Amino acid sequence: MLAAASTAAQSSATQIAQATFQPERAIADALAQWDAQFDAGVTRASVGRTMTADQEARKNRAKAAGKAELSQQLRTTGIPKMLHLIEADYIQNFSEEELREAAIFWTSPAGQAFTTAMQEAVKNGTGRIVPPAQHAAAINRYMTSATGRKESVRSGILRPVLAKEMGLFMQQAQPKIDARMRAAMSAAS
Repeated sequence: MLAAASTAAQSSATQIAQATFQPERAIADALAQWDAQFDAGVTRASVGRTMTADQEARKNRAKAAGKAELSQQLRTTGIPKMLHLIEADYIQNFSEEELREAAIFWTSPAGQAFTTAMQEAVKNGTGRIVPPAQHAAAINRYMTSATGRKESVRSGILRPVLAKEMGLFMQQAQPKIDARMRAAMSAAS
């Protein structure tokens, strides 16, 4: 489907995917979550025991190695797959004019403010999106447009697909992460 898209449609879909998914933020969020889960796992496993200096060094090497592998896997496989899925969904479901309109919005200051507000709503667990007042009118104008309404519907369909694919990616990446952590832990201190 992407190969059949016009250059303009492909360009717009790429801009939308980059602006809404924000690869660098997605990587930073995933790595921060990984750090927190690693630390929580170590805390649970240690059950209040103090680590020796050697154990602490091995743990730190494993953590750094696992994080480096996850970052590499995200950059080479996970993030490109997510961006491709977003682009394909937009190209399949939106006209070239709708793609252009959506790209203009999502790359604008108002679109970027709305993306940030959506991310904050997810992070704080409220689901309540509170965009900055200076962009509220532009956001409202776009979200109530025909393209904005269509996008809202498609978003509800696309989000679960992306979540499923990210879960599959993690299942495929985990053996590589584990292997790199084992190698780091067995390295001489």
